[in-house]
Amino acid sequence: MAGLKVLYLMNGYGFGNLTRSIPIIESLEAAQFKVDIVTSMRNKALLRANLYSNQIFEMNQHSYSDLQLPGKRFFGKFVKNLKLIKSLIEESEYSLVITDSVYEVFFVNLKIPLVSINNIHFSKTKVNKKTVARSNFSSIILEFCDEWLLRKLPDLTISPSFKSRVHRETHGVKFVEPIVRKCSHVENNIDDIGVLYMPSGGDKEVQDRMEILLEQHFPNNCTVLGGSGRSKRLVYKKPSLKNYSLMRRAKALVTNTGFMSTTELIYLKKPFLAVPLKGHFEQNLNSNVLREFTSGIVSSYANLDQDLEALKERDQGSIEVTYSGGFDGATQAASLIGEMIGS
Repeated sequence: MAGLKVLYLMNGYGFGNLTRSIPIIESLEAAQFKVDIVTSMRNKALLRANLYSNQIFEMNQHSYSDLQLPGKRFFGKFVKNLKLIKSLIEESEYSLVITDSVYEVFFVNLKIPLVSINNIHFSKTKVNKKTVARSNFSSIILEFCDEWLLRKLPDLTISPSFKSRVHRETHGVKFVEPIVRKCSHVENNIDDIGVLYMPSGGDKEVQDRMEILLEQHFPNNCTVLGGSGRSKRLVYKKPSLKNYSLMRRAKALVTNTGFMSTTELIYLKKPFLAVPLKGHFEQNLNSNVLREFTSGIVSSYANLDQDLEALKERDQGSIEVTYSGGFDGATQAASLIGEMIGS
């Protein structure tokens, strides 16, 4: 398998796909695979800034609103991405294609294996009335269709999970442990930057409101990763692949409930306030994971003020975490991919 070329397609919406994909790519390269990457302009810039030497090709990035209400703009990007992926596969001798939430590849007539990396957790045990009530109908349908496709079309779908035994297979999906970035294993907690707020790209109005509230509750004691830059009593830092070092240095964390955010909150065991994106079905499912395995605060937009006040009382020490499994999903995913190619 040494020297085999892999094309890795990486969605650039938010940081979750990027921070999940990097450990998998590093594990594949440790196994002597050569990995080329297709991703968005922002991810390409972040990878280049962190000295990744891979061949990186730039695709058009869809927004979450594009996916919920597809129109001319969505289909224009879709066709351009499809042409790019098809030409790369035709012109290079790849042995495998891996996709992390890039669906254009499903419309390419592949003669090589296709592996999907995604979160498969749509189950009746998690979908309760409250979760549905908090979510947009279009978000529920999108998630349902997403998981149906991922069970049917790829040759292999790999999903990190907090609940499943390693490599357990269900309906064509193989589950691995949750994935964290390798730097998490070597850095120590310092607790010198107060509260760290990591806004999502999904709702600017909510980000602006959160900054106002953080300024009130944690004046001169809060760092914002990205953000508006308007407040003189908050410290702003540019988004970076090194944001994990900031997470290790923070006394408490404020973020959304994307799956990678959820994973890192559980791994770090730091006090946190997590807020699912409005109407986002997957993030409401992930909120249930946080409630089940941690004593952190899972908030809502209606309760932000009082929950930030509650976070003040918890921003020392660590929270209770009942998850007792590992976080080596990246190595396990690379091993499964290697087994598939070698079989």
